[in-house]
This record gives sequence, C-alpha cells and structure tokens, in this order.
Amino acid sequence: MDFMRFVAAHGEWKLTLKRALEAQHPHVSSEHVRHDDRCEFGKFYYQLPDADRCSECGLEVREKHAEFHVEAARVLELMEQQRWQEAYDAISPGSDFERLSRELTRLMFSWNQELSAKP
Repeated sequence: MDFMRFVAAHGEWKLTLKRALEAQHPHVSSEHVRHDDRCEFGKFYYQLPDADRCSECGLEVREKHAEFHVEAARVLELMEQQRWQEAYDAISPGSDFERLSRELTRLMFSWNQELSAKP
C-alpha cells in the first residue's frame, strides 16, 4: 500500500478547495464531498479486508476521515451560499478543518506503520 499517495492526494484536495475559495467557485458539491467513500482514500479503505479496516487504528482512521468529509462539506456549503469570509475562516489555521486534517494525516501514518508491521 502506498500511503504516501493518499497523504499527497489529501493535501492536494485541500489545496484545490482553498483555490476554489480564492476563485469563489466551488468545484464540487457539498453533498458529494460529505460521503467518505468517494475519494481515492475512501475507495481504497472500504475495499480492504475487514482485518485491516477493523483494527483499532483502522477504525480511528475511518472515523476521522468521515469527520473530515463532514467538515469539508460544511465549508463547501458556506461557499455554495456565497458566505466567502465564513468559508475562509473555516479553513484557516486553528479551524476544525485544519485540526481534522492534521489528525487524519497523523492517524494515517500510524495505521500505515501498524499494517506494515503485520507479517
């Protein structure tokens, strides 16, 4: 598994969202983003064997990934409503969006180490 590819895709998506905010043009609907099984990582996660997904760390990753999608959808809803300053604030340093992103990335690395240690 190439977790770095997923971490990079996560970072790229965040950058795309920020660019969409700067352009004041949402690139995808909030309803689409709310689903955690539609992104590259979500598709990968849900096709894994239960033993890999259902470890303690794997379940934490799933929960944090789903939380991140809900928060990203909230940001997109603000954009859809043309509440640009609120959307900007919602992705700024110290926001729930940034906190969830950091926590998800940390958990992904931990889970990768856990999976890599399996025989």
